[in-house]
Amino acid sequence: MLQRRVTMNRFGMSVRRSQTLVIVAISAAFIAGLASIAPMVRASSDLAWTPQRYVPAPPDSALKGFVPYPGFYGNFPHSLEYNYVAWKDIQTDFNVFTWTLLDAELADAASRHHQFIFRVYADFPDLGYGVPAFLSNIVTHPYNDWSNGTHATSVSPDYENPAVVRAMTNTIRALGARYDGDPRLAFVAVGFLGFWGEWHTWRPSCSCNPWMASPHTQRAVLDAFTEAFHRTKLVMRYPDVGWSGQKIGFHDDQFSDQTIDPPDWMFLGRMKTARATRQWRTQSIGGEIEPIRQWCAFSRPTCLAQSYDESVDLTHASWLMNHYAFATGYLDGDRQRAFDAARRLGYELFVSAVDLPATVVDRLHVVIRIQNRGVAPFPYDWKVQLAARNSNGVIIAAYDTDWRLTKIIDRGVDMEWTDERQVQLEPGAYTLLMRAVNPLASGMPLVFANAGWSADAPNWLTLGTFEVRPR
Repeated sequence: MLQRRVTMNRFGMSVRRSQTLVIVAISAAFIAGLASIAPMVRASSDLAWTPQRYVPAPPDSALKGFVPYPGFYGNFPHSLEYNYVAWKDIQTDFNVFTWTLLDAELADAASRHHQFIFRVYADFPDLGYGVPAFLSNIVTHPYNDWSNGTHATSVSPDYENPAVVRAMTNTIRALGARYDGDPRLAFVAVGFLGFWGEWHTWRPSCSCNPWMASPHTQRAVLDAFTEAFHRTKLVMRYPDVGWSGQKIGFHDDQFSDQTIDPPDWMFLGRMKTARATRQWRTQSIGGEIEPIRQWCAFSRPTCLAQSYDESVDLTHASWLMNHYAFATGYLDGDRQRAFDAARRLGYELFVSAVDLPATVVDRLHVVIRIQNRGVAPFPYDWKVQLAARNSNGVIIAAYDTDWRLTKIIDRGVDMEWTDERQVQLEPGAYTLLMRAVNPLASGMPLVFANAGWSADAPNWLTLGTFEVRPR
């Protein structure tokens, strides 16, 4: 397999950036065997490109778009669900855990064809205390900020208590042991510390943040997360609180309200301070549209404090919580603008051109040009498969490539992917298909922004046709 990053110069000529030759493993059902030597790769100038037609991908393509809390919502397309989990609901002693609630949340989301994001909290204003009962003897700090009503007073725990730190890090390690790489999980939000697990204890009543965990405790929690989760990606609220280069993305909880700097305490200002502005290239960026502004976020004029489109472009956000879109819903022009805003998030992968021979004897050679038209790359290297569909409409063989989705990063830059191998197919006419495989079998597909998507087989992209002739 050849991956080659290509862009067009101002004269319309392709310019080769880099190339790597890789031999990939394949299915014996489709392939007689690899050649004993690496296949000869044709020069780009020798290829007969067939341009492909762009069609905007939908906002519920996998792992992007607007996100609700759990539930059945048929009024707005989505592929993700988000929820908070009380720490006390998953830990009952230092080394004793119960997974009933979280397992049920994951199963419910999967039953709706969605992948899940969760954040564990110790203190959620107005929802009661989230710290496990076996830590009931620790010091707590009462407060009435943040619209406390149902519970007249909330309490913030002493995050410096060694028992609290030990219990938190034990829980994080247990979460990773059980759920890291779980196909039902899209991302895990780094929580536990601060109000809502957002890593702050700022109170309007005093304009102060006195109870937040120390840098030492912050680092202990972050280290526990990065040691526990290697396959499922993490996101955290603030880049300049405890983060020091770990493989973690970020989550702007006041998107388009406190996103764009200056001042430097805005989300992007804090990203710059932490030197985290390029994290989007390898990690996920999420967030939430300020809840009190969700209802009018896409009206004319909008009630957002900052430009939504500019916030998306600058943060490279892939997904945003916007429960209003689902629980209440937008009408008329607001709905179309919200639809376009959701679609604008994250990746949009487009196969711009294909080189496929009209006839094949015993070797199939295909080259595609693929680009990202979105603001962020796809976050995971899901398997990319090719398949052959016969003239009766039956997919008779499929195999995995080593094409890496996470390498398609910058907007509008073509990358060339090549696959050449010996095949065993009966003489006849075939259609070549391509897809990325969601590890959650029931999950939403990664939809390519091509007119050929689902044209010949559901959730497969048609690349072209070829005829196999006898030797």
